[in-house]
Amino acid sequence: MKTSPNLPLFLMLAWAFAFFTPLTASSAPGGESSKPTTTATESTSAEPYNPEMQPTPKSGPIQPIEKGTKLADVQADMNAKLAGVTTFQADVQMLKKRDKKSPGGAIWRIWEGPLALTRNVGGHVTLTRKGETEEYTANRQVIWSYDAPHKEARFIPTSTPVIGTFVEEAMRLNVFFSADPETIKLRASQETEGEDCWVLEGKSPARLKMVGVPENRIRVWVAKRDGLPRKIQLPDNDNFTIIMRNIRVNENIPASRYQFTPPEGVKTKNIFGL
Repeated sequence: MKTSPNLPLFLMLAWAFAFFTPLTASSAPGGESSKPTTTATESTSAEPYNPEMQPTPKSGPIQPIEKGTKLADVQADMNAKLAGVTTFQADVQMLKKRDKKSPGGAIWRIWEGPLALTRNVGGHVTLTRKGETEEYTANRQVIWSYDAPHKEARFIPTSTPVIGTFVEEAMRLNVFFSADPETIKLRASQETEGEDCWVLEGKSPARLKMVGVPENRIRVWVAKRDGLPRKIQLPDNDNFTIIMRNIRVNENIPASRYQFTPPEGVKTKNIFGL
């Protein structure tokens, strides 16, 4: 399977709305651990169009924080705006910079797909790159990652030490749980995806090392208008970036979307080998 042996990507995507917890970029589908094969669309030769050579989403200039603006006030405002959100859906684009470059600039690996989250129920995302799709499903009992092309599904019971605590907070849509509270800082203000955003930065909680997740810096762009995230980045991991577009809130999502049953013939395995 393309995910690393640590945790499925869904734990990283999950702060797509503060859901689970950040991972290293190599944990993503097609990350370094998967050793992808170079194809024609990733060639270093000049090409008329290459979707994986496009730059990261357009952002405006970075603006300093106005004097007197306090992190605690920003957090309180965000939490107040999120209090009425019960469901969250978005079109996700995930980017990871490749080591190679072309005459047109950096080459990116790009995955795309829909994300759905329901407070106190679960989350689901599918990611597709070059015709291959992986699916991530989570609820209060278990987290699944399903690699259809390789007929393999991995899972983590939420009763797993440390994981359960993070899942519980995620189900409450705790916006700040993916970072150690002592490390969160309000860095700047910047327009991203047409929204004026706060830029917050922190480090993943040290106790995640117990389950094989090294400490990572995580940077999040949160819209001032509605308190919802528009961009997430791991600046120390090839600028591994998640963009959220076409955001919808409080639409009905059937609970069945957060249930997964491995198809017949699919190999299943606890991601920790238990």
